[in-house]
Amino acid sequence: MIYIKKAFKIIGIIFLSIIGFSVFMAQLTPDPKPEEKVSEPTVTQEWIDDAAQRYLTNHQGMFTDLTLEIAKQTMQECAIEFSDLQYCENIIEKRYWLGMSRNWAKMSVGSPDDINTTVIKGLERQQWVYGNPIYGATYLYFDNDVLTIYQD
Repeated sequence: MIYIKKAFKIIGIIFLSIIGFSVFMAQLTPDPKPEEKVSEPTVTQEWIDDAAQRYLTNHQGMFTDLTLEIAKQTMQECAIEFSDLQYCENIIEKRYWLGMSRNWAKMSVGSPDDINTTVIKGLERQQWVYGNPIYGATYLYFDNDVLTIYQD
């Protein structure tokens, strides 16, 4: 019994020593440098004009009422919504990505040829079909408003 008490006493001393040493070292360790804030890209009118012109060129046949003014408005909204302008570049180039909304998918690749909708316990799942399934179609799958799966 005496040996058990001594063992617990030694373990307690070791434990307290480790805690005390950790606290002491934490006080000696300099604070890490505050993370430098990464500046967000500056969206200039020049960028909006250039992006809008490229968007108009790539999407002209897709939207019947697309004008340069609408393209500028679209690119301005895109720059506001996404802090990374690469997303806007993806939209200009008709690309899609997991996590994008139905609205931006439509702005990027246009309206689908067919939409199949299923609602289960409050989850609206949509399958957007681009092209003819017999000859090879592209499928975008949305859960509520978020692109979760795509199949080329």
